[in-house]
Amino acid sequence: MVNQIRRAKKDGEPMYNLPLATQNYYRKNKAEMDALVAKEIDLLNKMYDEYKPEDEIDETYASSFGGFRKELDGETIENELQSKGYETPRTGIWNKILVMKNGERVAMIDTDESSYTKDGKSYQWKGISNFISHVEPISEAKFKPHMMYDPKTGKGYKANKKEDHERMDKMGYTHEKPSVKESISQTLAETIKLGEGIIEEELCPKGKAYIKRRKAAGEKSSAYLSGRAVKVCKGQMSGRKKRKSKKK
Repeated sequence: MVNQIRRAKKDGEPMYNLPLATQNYYRKNKAEMDALVAKEIDLLNKMYDEYKPEDEIDETYASSFGGFRKELDGETIENELQSKGYETPRTGIWNKILVMKNGERVAMIDTDESSYTKDGKSYQWKGISNFISHVEPISEAKFKPHMMYDPKTGKGYKANKKEDHERMDKMGYTHEKPSVKESISQTLAETIKLGEGIIEEELCPKGKAYIKRRKAAGEKSSAYLSGRAVKVCKGQMSGRKKRKSKKK
């Protein structure tokens, strides 16, 4: 319900398009919700302004902010899946589509979050074709060498045999290369999550030094800053600007 309101506010959609229960919740908590969305938008804008290559942030996909995500058309998805031999029994939850085949569970699609869950892992929705190629077992006879992409870096790897595909599939690799826009947005979201609840005094010396340098440069304390410091401690980023080589 809260996520629906957040997305509607960010996308400029009128509240009357939302379910009645959501509209009533918004009316009762209007001031609080407006302040929350305004704060998130301001933070996201600041993070985009602060994002620089020297931070060496890994690329990945999916956004937890909903800024680039649109709700899925559940009815259309159900019809397409059923036409391809899948079953979509009712779950009793309006934004969830349970996908089954031959009586066995295949995945759960969340139309509100534009994602689906398979074997306990969550993936961004990339369309019916991508979904089916991900959940459908591949036989040796049908297998064809193809590219798969690391969602954290966007780097492509070729699956030359079925075993390669299965190994990379378990690692969360996808058949479509994530866009730069999606990669940056998810990177920011993951970095913030890393920094939530972090106590600066508990960081490693390099992490503390990184925060000290950034604050000296004028950056204020935030979960985003703390998250980058955690990455410095883990060796996922250097925390120092790359020196530009002098032109001869």
